[in-house]
Amino acid sequence: MSDRRFVHIIHEDVSVRDALASLMIVEGLNVQKHASALSFFETVDQNDQGCLILDVDMPDMSSADFLTTMTDQGVSLKIVAISAHADALSSNPAMEAVASAFHEMPGDLDEVVCSIHAALAPTRS
Repeated sequence: MSDRRFVHIIHEDVSVRDALASLMIVEGLNVQKHASALSFFETVDQNDQGCLILDVDMPDMSSADFLTTMTDQGVSLKIVAISAHADALSSNPAMEAVASAFHEMPGDLDEVVCSIHAALAPTRS
């Protein structure tokens, strides 16, 4: 059985996507990069495990539609939300309710790494 545990990165800016991917690879994590929400949904498998670094300011899909599509496709990855706008999460109640962490970018990358490791940690029952 192949390892389906990934850090998925959804961001339309290739330089941000590549920088976050490089950071995750240095941490020893498997990475899949996506230029859009639509490309993510074309490749993600409901059996994938891991988490998602998600730019909440996606041009191709609203955050609410993204969350609905995740549910409809049976995808249950923890979300670490990022945005260039400090108020993006507080003005987005659907994302605020499900994101395990939120980071304004550019920001402290050590905090992003900590949030990813927390999201990847096994949950206790």
